[in-house]
Amino acid sequence: MNLKAQICSYVDERQNLVIEVNDKIWDYSEAGLREYKSAALLKALLEKEGFSIKSGISGMETAFSASFSTGDGPVIALLAEYDALPELSQEAGIPEKRARAGSSYGHGCGHNCIASGTFAAALAAKKFLVESGTKGTIRLYGCPGEENYYGKVYMCRDGAFDDVDAALTWHPADVNMVNGISTTAVQSVIFRFKGQSAHAAASPHLGRSALDACELMNVGSNYLREHVPPDIRIHYAYLDAGGSAPNVVQSHAALHYLIRARKITGANAVLERVKDIAKGAALMTGTAVEFETASAINDVLPVKSLNLIMQEALEEIGPPPFEQEDFALAQKYCAVLDQPSQAGAFMEGILSSEELKKMTAGQGLNTAIIPYRHSPESCAFSSTDVGDVSYCAPTAQLLMASLCMGSVLHSWQAAGQSATSIAHKASMTAGKVLALTAAKLYHSPEKLTEIKKDFTQLNPGKYICPLPEGQKPEAPKTK
Repeated sequence: MNLKAQICSYVDERQNLVIEVNDKIWDYSEAGLREYKSAALLKALLEKEGFSIKSGISGMETAFSASFSTGDGPVIALLAEYDALPELSQEAGIPEKRARAGSSYGHGCGHNCIASGTFAAALAAKKFLVESGTKGTIRLYGCPGEENYYGKVYMCRDGAFDDVDAALTWHPADVNMVNGISTTAVQSVIFRFKGQSAHAAASPHLGRSALDACELMNVGSNYLREHVPPDIRIHYAYLDAGGSAPNVVQSHAALHYLIRARKITGANAVLERVKDIAKGAALMTGTAVEFETASAINDVLPVKSLNLIMQEALEEIGPPPFEQEDFALAQKYCAVLDQPSQAGAFMEGILSSEELKKMTAGQGLNTAIIPYRHSPESCAFSSTDVGDVSYCAPTAQLLMASLCMGSVLHSWQAAGQSATSIAHKASMTAGKVLALTAAKLYHSPEKLTEIKKDFTQLNPGKYICPLPEGQKPEAPKTK
């Protein structure tokens, strides 16, 4: 039996368990840093399989590592995620917006699939190590709060990945490809304004409006957009609008800003300008302003030599084995997309529009393997804390079709598809690709030597954490 057949058999024999993990975590739909049931499920199952568990990494209750070792050899990491998103509750497999009873959260980014796929890979890699007599360690990291709290950053800061030779992960998408482009770095900062309350009609002159300060800050930031590099993105939302009474001068108000850039240095530079705008808004309104870093992440460093091994594994395994019922369901979801993205957005520059049209041909699901394109100068304007891991160890990320063509992540459509037979097949297939990639690395230590050399050229220094010194992860307050 060849290596591919071995890995496929290892994953296939655990199919029922992998699907159970996928759907249980989907059903839990827990908030970031509060994924208690999801983390407990994974830890219990992995411990039963002989993995040693380390819990509470970096002070996060739902962060853990699960390791299985057969002796000195390469340490391969798998990155699991399991946090859900607020306001995306949705019933599974129903192509119409229909919230689930009892939960406002939903897996609109498919993190339940990431968990089940990496779980499948961990079990398969463990069995490979044992049955082949290969020396090495497979380690699954339970990484909480990817969406809003960037849990991996704290794990990176505290050295959780220091002994890792290569890190592997995947993400749901509408394509099958290895990601050879970068993402954006982010500074996430909260601005809190404090003023003086007063009766807005009887004595407005005595008031100092924190809400006015927020509005002026936003105006200034919007004017700033013209005068920053083209890779910069500035987003904001009100965390606190000072109350609901229009006849009271608001004494408090707060904004949450995200500043994205190709590199964290670019985000830092623009952040200083945004802080100056906030100070100016406070000066104009007679209020005071405080800054609080909520989180921050680095961009992704694609390592070509590692990505090519994952690409080889992807081409050997092939796309998810979708059946007619999967295509039929995907077509129904395609028909109800609110704002369809350009189908296969990651294929821009890889396939021509004619090739893309021929490939999809109205079938609803992508069944092609996209050729690898190494383009680190290109940048997806999404962000992920996988980027920080990529500054600690060589990291490769697979994108696998688990959503209908044109699906937008962070949508009810994505949440609804993440616990269907489409997602099950994608998670199983992703697990096979990740496990086969790990097996290839265990088999060929010389490849890891080349990968480490390439990684060192990309990142010759030590990992620099973008968070303020001493910052701790904080869980959201429950409603």
